[in-house]
Amino acid sequence: MPAEEEPTEEPTEAPTEETTEEPGPQQLEWTELFDGIGSATVANTSTDTAYRATFDGFVTNNSWGDDSVWQGQAKKAGFAVTNGKSYKLSVGLSATPAKNMRIQALTGGQYTEKVYAIDGDTHVDFYFTAKANDVQIVIAFGSINDPGTYDIEIANMIIEEGEEPTTE
Repeated sequence: MPAEEEPTEEPTEAPTEETTEEPGPQQLEWTELFDGIGSATVANTSTDTAYRATFDGFVTNNSWGDDSVWQGQAKKAGFAVTNGKSYKLSVGLSATPAKNMRIQALTGGQYTEKVYAIDGDTHVDFYFTAKANDVQIVIAFGSINDPGTYDIEIANMIIEEGEEPTTE
């Protein structure tokens, strides 16, 4: 008869101390970064506190007629605001070479928009009043009668409550 084998104990690992790591800050996401002609190198460079994007080598022309302004755009939809309150959108815009850029707020079915002449690094404060509890922001930089090739940067876009200063 074969000899019975004695049972052997498997070595067990010493219990390890569980650690929970806090998740790091999350990069803010745009709803859309759009290059209609498909020429640019597009990057979301947002941080956890501000929206940022770059469009290097962006080409725009007048091939879309009056809609050519929308050939390039950065869009953030569903940004929470309070109906009836006034807001200030602060953003750094850069265009090389200089070009016109449009900022548009859509809230409660109503548009507020303004065109800015951007030459190099330019800080812009754009004001609107919420007509609903959310807003869609679009920064458009397609052709506003300025076709060409551009490097575009959108930096540190934030929205906070704020009224447009009055001039006397």
